[in-house]
Amino acid sequence: MLMTPRVALTHLEGNIQLGKVKDQIISSEHSRIVVIDRTPDNVIGVAMKDELLTALLNDKESENVNNFTNPAQFVSETTTADELLSTFQGSHQHLGVVEDEYGGVSGVVTLEDVIEILTGEIVDETDKSEDLQEAARVKKIE
Repeated sequence: MLMTPRVALTHLEGNIQLGKVKDQIISSEHSRIVVIDRTPDNVIGVAMKDELLTALLNDKESENVNNFTNPAQFVSETTTADELLSTFQGSHQHLGVVEDEYGGVSGVVTLEDVIEILTGEIVDETDKSEDLQEAARVKKIE
């Protein structure tokens, strides 16, 4: 499956105050950040990076990440690209949390990932790495 592997995910614990994870939010190259409850296998939602930054600018550093979290969409590792495209179109969401056959989190897949399968690599101004899957392999080796 096409996805950003778990080791390359940016995730935050939902019960932590924004001020305590400010640097992680700022340094994330992802526009959507997975929110967890203690472990990456317990995803509770997804937060938009721009909403978290706006909250920080508005002196909401003492509020928990949970307060800015939207429900996550879960997809199976075996879901095909055309099925994902339909799923994203129907849900109006751009990120799916990929679950393995045992219910663990394998990574995330985005609408951009699906479109890249159809059109080729898309690199925008926020991408620090052209290939996050390759970056994840390098990170795992280190």
